[in-house]
Amino acid sequence: MKILKLFCLTLFLYTGLTHAQCQNSTPMVEQMQERYIELLNKDGESILLKVKVADDVGEQAAGFQHICPEKFASTAILFLFGQAKKPTFHMNNVHANLDIAFIDEQGLIGDIQLMREHLSSGNGQLYPSQVLTKYALEVHEGYFQQNNIEAGNSYLKINDW
Repeated sequence: MKILKLFCLTLFLYTGLTHAQCQNSTPMVEQMQERYIELLNKDGESILLKVKVADDVGEQAAGFQHICPEKFASTAILFLFGQAKKPTFHMNNVHANLDIAFIDEQGLIGDIQLMREHLSSGNGQLYPSQVLTKYALEVHEGYFQQNNIEAGNSYLKINDW
């Protein structure tokens, strides 16, 4: 518990000092493994997407914070949760709008939301999932629409993680 409190305090201080700056990467983003995932759009077409995998609390808390907007077009983050839940995301210290898909245990995309940039370290809008979520996928604004991916009839093809 002390380690988690220390991490949160460090993250809070870090975000407070650097909220106006953006970076090409952060230590947490660099720590995330890279993988390819397959999405099936509403027409059944397969889309291969390279993602950074956020599968621990630190990586999930960091997400796209402090990353420069030009990196969003070529970077996506897949959040892996140990159990299905209804997570809530924020956009504090995120320098561009993002789309997020909330995905259930079977891979069905059940909810897609546009999240708006918020360049400070608090009091931003929250984006709660409307469905039980095992995976969440953050991509640049417009990605899902450009690829005909819709809630209720598009999927993340689940492979052995």
